[in-house]
Amino acid sequence: MREFGYTLYRLGSAAEVADGVKLLVFESVHDHMEPPSPGSYVMVHVPFSGDVPLSVFDYSRRDVSFLVSDYGGPSTSLYALKPESWVWIRGPLGHGFKYVEGENYLLVGGGVGVSPLLFFAKANFMGNRGPFKLAVGARTSAKLIPVEELSKGYVTPYLATDDGSRGHRGSVFELASALVDEHQVTQVCVCGPEPLLRAVLQLCVSRRLGYQGSFVRDVRCAYGVCGSCVVEGTGKLVCVDGPVFDKAMLTPVG
Repeated sequence: MREFGYTLYRLGSAAEVADGVKLLVFESVHDHMEPPSPGSYVMVHVPFSGDVPLSVFDYSRRDVSFLVSDYGGPSTSLYALKPESWVWIRGPLGHGFKYVEGENYLLVGGGVGVSPLLFFAKANFMGNRGPFKLAVGARTSAKLIPVEELSKGYVTPYLATDDGSRGHRGSVFELASALVDEHQVTQVCVCGPEPLLRAVLQLCVSRRLGYQGSFVRDVRCAYGVCGSCVVEGTGKLVCVDGPVFDKAMLTPVG
């Protein structure tokens, strides 16, 4: 069932996978949205609350799933949904991560930013070249996304926590910087807090590495009309030009 570009979905399950993070799995009711590419996004309309832009964690014709945190506004209502609740989903929208054969990838994620990276790894995994390297960080071990369980062998995880409670003690950027050198990385895909995106961008500029970063802004219309999601200094809009930007698109702000 579609109305104004939205498809009706029912919440099948909601499981807390880390402190403040839930995995929400929505089941199609009558119809299904078109297959998304890793890193593209959808608008999830929560009745009586509003729209939440989300990157897809996983997709099949039957269901679509997301890693969700409570950031306030409509995301609070989405986070609190109980199974059997209905939402409307519009998408997929925007441009996602691109895979180039022959590149040596490092994926870098902070918090729920690992979501599209895990989807990217699953979509492009081939057993003969092994799993993707994924550096993932959080403030404490309780907030780390359990990528070992969620990835199903598509990634080799490297962990960092600010307090040292698990993995590298310090930022995921420090960990990623070390991995770039250790594994002769040629392409970095990153999603997470913007300071992480900017730091990785500078690293890739200085090392002449390929870069793809998924940026977050206040996406409202998702049509490129309202201008609320502009990336400062570039004139680019997250909703239609992104959310994933490469190094060339971000050079003016790099």
